[in-house]
Amino acid sequence: MNYDSEPRHLLVRARGERSPLYGPEVEVHPDIPDFTRNIRADDPALGIPEDLVHSLTSWAMSRPPGGFASRPELRKHVKEGKEKTQLLAAHLGPAWVVRYWDEQHASAKFVCWGCRRLHWTLGAHGDPPHPLHIVVQASTGGTRFVRMGFEDFAPDDPAAALGLSGGLGR
Repeated sequence: MNYDSEPRHLLVRARGERSPLYGPEVEVHPDIPDFTRNIRADDPALGIPEDLVHSLTSWAMSRPPGGFASRPELRKHVKEGKEKTQLLAAHLGPAWVVRYWDEQHASAKFVCWGCRRLHWTLGAHGDPPHPLHIVVQASTGGTRFVRMGFEDFAPDDPAAALGLSGGLGR
């Protein structure tokens, strides 16, 4: 993935259509009302595994047209949708910003592809959101550290932007 390009956005929301996936009309900083373009869950561009496609479409079609008659049914539907969205976010990875519409609370949250938690803000983990691979080498008795993609640095060097543990900084 190229971190210079903007990630694509996706909203998971059961509205009674076969696919619960929606794309925004605007790609930069879309708001929830911008997600109007329904995207097929089996779209080859997404590369979603067949079992997850089936799971998402079954969940979307299980929503009654007029909404839920009881709160326990709604809570169960919301929980199932959240679990499926977490799997989707983990599958799509950092190239996609995935949001989940919680019908019970009438709100959308960002679903983290790395920790699979729901967050109110996109940058809850900082930038980049999760390190994919970081190599840190330390020498004992000295302050020289080496990190892949970054020249030598001292443990208190703010330019290195690494949260080193106390043991590495000594």
